[in-house]
Amino acid sequence: FIDIAQLSIPNNRNIPEAEIIEQLLPVYTTKFGTAYFAETAIKEFLFFCGERTELLVPAAEEKTYRFFHRSFFEYFYSKYIARISEPAKIWQLLRQFDLDSEVFELVIALIKKEDARKYQTLVQYLFKTVERSFHNKRINAFPLHALSNMIPVIDDKIYRTQFVQLFLTYSDIIINKNMFDQLNLSSCFIINRMLETDSDLRSEFSEKYTMAVIDNLLSDVPFASYLPGVNTAKDCISYIFQDGAIGNSLELSIALESITRNRAFRLKLKEELQDNLRACFFLLFEEEQSSFQEELQQLTEDDWNKFIGD
Repeated sequence: FIDIAQLSIPNNRNIPEAEIIEQLLPVYTTKFGTAYFAETAIKEFLFFCGERTELLVPAAEEKTYRFFHRSFFEYFYSKYIARISEPAKIWQLLRQFDLDSEVFELVIALIKKEDARKYQTLVQYLFKTVERSFHNKRINAFPLHALSNMIPVIDDKIYRTQFVQLFLTYSDIIINKNMFDQLNLSSCFIINRMLETDSDLRSEFSEKYTMAVIDNLLSDVPFASYLPGVNTAKDCISYIFQDGAIGNSLELSIALESITRNRAFRLKLKEELQDNLRACFFLLFEEEQSSFQEELQQLTEDDWNKFIGD
C-alpha cells in the first residue's frame, strides 16, 4: 500500500492497473520466482482488495484503482515520507499537499515515534524554513501554516516556546500578510496555553497583536458600525463578546485584554466564552443582515441591551 500510495499523487488520483503492476513487479518477482507469477499474484491482490476491502477499490475508469478515502492515501503516503532521511526531501514532498491535509501531522508523528534524532533534525529544519520564508522578497505563508499544523504533535517545550517566539519576532510580517487570522484552532489553543503560563510573554504578545485581532474581529461583523453606543473598537468588542466569540480562542483571549470593563465582567466572559471557539452571535443573523441594518440604526442603547438580553 505504501508503494501504491506513491502512485496516487496528487490527491488520491485514479491509478491504472498497469502502473501498479509496474511498481510492484520488481519486488515480487523475486518472491514468486518469475515475472509471470508475480504479475498474477498482483492482479489477484488487486481483485481481492476491490471485492473484499474498502481500502483500495476500483475507480470509475476501467482497470483503475484508488484508495477508498483520501485519509487512507495520506496515511500510507506519510509512511513513505517518514522513511526518507533528508529533511529537505521530506519538506519537498510535504509541499505537494494543501494545508487541510492530515499528512503534516502524520509524518511528524511517525518520525517522532521511530527516531528521536531524525525528529529533532526535521523540526529544526522546519523552523529554519519558516524563518527563511520571512526573509524572502516574496513572502510565502505556507511554511508557517504547515508548521502550525504539526505543532499539536511537536509537544517539546523548547519547540513550542520557539513557535511562540516566531510570532513575536516576525509580528509585523505576520500581521501585514494576514497570517495570524489563518492559523488552525489547535495551534491557537497551544499558543494560548503557553501565554497563560507566562505573564511577560502574554503581555508582549498582546501588545503586538491586540489591534490586529480587533481589526480582524470587526471585519467579521460588517454592520458593527450600526451598533448604538459604539464609538471605539473596544466598545464594539465588548458588544460582540456579550453572547459569543468570533475567531478562535487566542483572538478571544487577546481581545479580552482590551475590554475596558471591570474585572468581574472580564472573568465572567472568560468563564462563559473560553471554550466557545467558533460560536458567533452575529453570524446567526448573517442571511438577514441587510434587513437588520436599518433596524439597528434606529435602536437606542436600551433597546440594544434588551435585544441582547432576549
